[in-house]
Amino acid sequence: MANPILTRVVISLLVLDDQDVVVPQALPASLPLYLLPDWIREVEIESSFKTDVVRHLADSEARRALATRPNRAMQVRIATLERAESFRLFTSIFRQADQRAPWPIYSDQMEPTQVSVVESSSTRIFVDRPDLRRVFVGARVLVLRQATNLRVSSSDVAVVEEVKLDSVLVAGTSFSVSVGDFLFPLMDCEVRLTHDLGVDTDGIAAGVLELEELPGASALPSAPPQPPVAFPQFQTIPVFPSSKLQWGGLQAGYLRHGDTGALGRGSTFFVFGSRPRATFDVDSVALDRQEAIDLVHFFESRMGRLLPFWILHPLVFFQATAVDVGFIEVRPPVDGAITDLDDVMKDVGVLLADGTEIIRTVSSVSVGGSGWRIVPTSSFPILALSDIRGVTTAHIVRFSDDSLSEEWVSPEVCQFSFSLVELTREIDAELA
Repeated sequence: MANPILTRVVISLLVLDDQDVVVPQALPASLPLYLLPDWIREVEIESSFKTDVVRHLADSEARRALATRPNRAMQVRIATLERAESFRLFTSIFRQADQRAPWPIYSDQMEPTQVSVVESSSTRIFVDRPDLRRVFVGARVLVLRQATNLRVSSSDVAVVEEVKLDSVLVAGTSFSVSVGDFLFPLMDCEVRLTHDLGVDTDGIAAGVLELEELPGASALPSAPPQPPVAFPQFQTIPVFPSSKLQWGGLQAGYLRHGDTGALGRGSTFFVFGSRPRATFDVDSVALDRQEAIDLVHFFESRMGRLLPFWILHPLVFFQATAVDVGFIEVRPPVDGAITDLDDVMKDVGVLLADGTEIIRTVSSVSVGGSGWRIVPTSSFPILALSDIRGVTTAHIVRFSDDSLSEEWVSPEVCQFSFSLVELTREIDAELA
């Protein structure tokens, strides 16, 4: 089987800002009077890149990045239980209407594990895994100190100097933190011209704050361009593991770009490209922060729609009947024709019993001794039939949208929904 003709060019080397440097805006004269979220509603974070995609009649496309940092937006519900808190909330949204100000990323809440320690001209704050939060050197963090019943008694802001697995070092020696306080990374936010609060009684109010990150040098950086180690690679392109797909919240289909028109009482149509492209709609739930941040970092490493990755078709189509380093044979369906497999099997995915996924480009498909024989262009590892859970098709895909929405049910559990669309062979092209 010949490989598909190269029809897709990725122009990915345009850099519009510096990935590593965070330069926060100057603090406003009056900071918002921060409160804690009530977690009745999920804290939503949406990270958005900007990709220019040009599609051609051959169903090919060229893509280039227009920004290298994501722009983030946050929605968080805050409720008050007394008049003093209602005044703080109203004052905060009032100030946000005419000034840019930093706001905490509430989903990245951290709780100190011990009292902070002064080190020379800095203060070390001990928290669990700040590297799994959006804490960056040069950016700011906020401490909210509690009085009683989760009410905030005071707050302080400091600049991050160092991030370790168990602590954050901030500038200054007056930034004291105790067990029971809350620590949050801050992001500089745009002016918000309108906000509404629901008034339950004369002293109790609740509202959803909608905040958008200020673009530019103060924006928090994205994850490194290399995908997390939890994502393997094939042909230098990362693989999105099937284990991260949520069964019951998954749809798979096909998309064919084209057009139809009227022709008398009938119709006519024309299509782009040589074949339909697979599509996938995914709902996923991460039950711990490591898994959630891995997915966020993976999306950021792909820069939205810009960069591709592999995925195995979630329907495991075939059972293996024989395997060798040079081929794998599968049991054909009752009414299947070998031409059906030849049409769709451009790349083969082998799912092992231990969850490992193997992808190979297909050289040929033919009738073998115990079924259909699939010959790869490069050898399989040494496998036994008992090692193989199933055989299916593998697809190069990209995200269908430049945005990823995170719905944090708690500081540890997050829900995601996203869509994928198949690509053909890819190359990188450098802009002159």
